[in-house]
Amino acid sequence: MTESELAQRHLRLFEGKTLDEILVPVVGTDHYERGAALATRFAHAWNLPMRLVHVHQPGEQDAAQLAVAETTTRNLAAAHPEVVVEGIEIEGGNIGQTIRRATSDGSLLTLATNHATQWAGNTSVAEEITRASSGPVLMFGPNCDEVTVAGTVIVALDGSNRAEEALRYGAGLAAALGAMLWVVQVVDAATVRHVQHLKAGGEKVSESAYLRSVAERLEHADLRVGWEIIHADDPVVALTAFARDRSAALIVAATHGESGLPRTLFGSVCMGLVERGAMPVLVVKTAGAEAELDSEPSEA
Repeated sequence: MTESELAQRHLRLFEGKTLDEILVPVVGTDHYERGAALATRFAHAWNLPMRLVHVHQPGEQDAAQLAVAETTTRNLAAAHPEVVVEGIEIEGGNIGQTIRRATSDGSLLTLATNHATQWAGNTSVAEEITRASSGPVLMFGPNCDEVTVAGTVIVALDGSNRAEEALRYGAGLAAALGAMLWVVQVVDAATVRHVQHLKAGGEKVSESAYLRSVAERLEHADLRVGWEIIHADDPVVALTAFARDRSAALIVAATHGESGLPRTLFGSVCMGLVERGAMPVLVVKTAGAEAELDSEPSEA
């Protein structure tokens, strides 16, 4: 397969949708240069243009800010001649909603953050953007310094229908990249004891039945699939270690599940993966997550 053919194959990644651009938010004096530099590797691999979205408050754009935005775009383009890099100027009061106006169905939003653990109590730019985004967001955490499109794809599941929404994106990405897909579930000690209690009572239960059924279903779609149950009480530590041991290119995780995940999106297992992981995390928002976010009381 030629590089051009491979790039075309990579374009159909998520739920059969075709990607046509990678967007990188650039807000104020924070250029998100680390995230932009990492995103260029995906742009190059998939032969996609990368667009830096410069956001400024209404009436606050001036010549100096415009010069900074143009310099940021020009420098990145010079550093990565293999990628088409463009700058977009957009004005808006709410950063998240403003970024959303710049996206389309073919956009993949990528975002770097160093503040994953602070989101539960502080409104960050990354929180606003992710909250407003209607689609998945590819997050680069503080430990994500090296990125490759060669490696396994890991989908974190918890047995719930909501968490399984991440599976569609993970399967599509693995198929596009020709990568092996791992479906992983972390089971805590309390659940293990409950299963053992049911077995002792004569119940026919199996903690692996769910993942095995998921893997079998995906194998019928001609994917190379592995499954793993990890016994651990800290899902973030367990998943990041598993991803490291399997040389994962990225982790795919839903923002809300029905068993074991906190009610809030930010500060959840998903954001813990962003904080601690050494690889990108594709954050998939599920139905109902936004309503629960809006109902959470604000913290000082």
